[in-house]
Amino acid sequence: MKYSDLIRTAMILALYEVCAQPLAQDHAWSVHVQAACKLARESKVATEMLTPQDLRRLRTIEYLHLCTNVKHQPSLTLLSQKPSTNRFDILLDMLYELGELHRYSQHQVGDNNVTWDSAIHLMRVSVTLERKLLSWYHEWQSESHHPLFISMPPEAGPMTPSGKQEEMFIPNAGNIPLLLFYWLGMAMVYATIARILRGISNPQHVPAKMLEQRLAKATGLCHYFVNRINQCPVGAGKGLGTTILAAAVCQAAQKLRSQM
Repeated sequence: MKYSDLIRTAMILALYEVCAQPLAQDHAWSVHVQAACKLARESKVATEMLTPQDLRRLRTIEYLHLCTNVKHQPSLTLLSQKPSTNRFDILLDMLYELGELHRYSQHQVGDNNVTWDSAIHLMRVSVTLERKLLSWYHEWQSESHHPLFISMPPEAGPMTPSGKQEEMFIPNAGNIPLLLFYWLGMAMVYATIARILRGISNPQHVPAKMLEQRLAKATGLCHYFVNRINQCPVGAGKGLGTTILAAAVCQAAQKLRSQM
């Protein structure tokens, strides 16, 4: 079997296992991600034989791995080596930046190294990445002839379950992967901010009301984007690959939310 075929097989196994495993089992599928990335790093020939879409898939899986395991360090060799005009490549480069910030912040919190001053700095970096993601999304929407997605309130009636969430319609099913990863990135921004705020080592020096308000806002926005992911319509007619990818993104989003 060729190296490129091995990498593709590893990616398929990783996506299958990330959506099949229980949420509590963080590392059952990571061996396949590590194997695929190791092959890609060690074999220039293997990487050259992969199509741009294959490399894109590999990068998405590595980002999912980082969402579920902050100890994972993504392969910098998988970052775009030259400016790309592909919308997904541009998004993935931003997600890799965000993933590095998330990982660093988690380690700083774990080591009890977050002061109010360092928290302000980390939140400013988070806001910069948030603005980049929003700008990417608004540019995408401005170039589209139709809304990227439509949210509809549940139909009112005696048989409508209480508390039923609004329903989502995506006119172009091909946009689902991009939307899922955009929402996942936004969820990571706010999960990171919430984690930073909760991890401040000297909160007595911070105005309690301001801290409470910022934490409530970050937590609420993280929940908002995780719910967007959960509402995403996948299944019949969307293709098995999209369905598996959506399940993997849902797992990653739930993990991010649980880390807040």
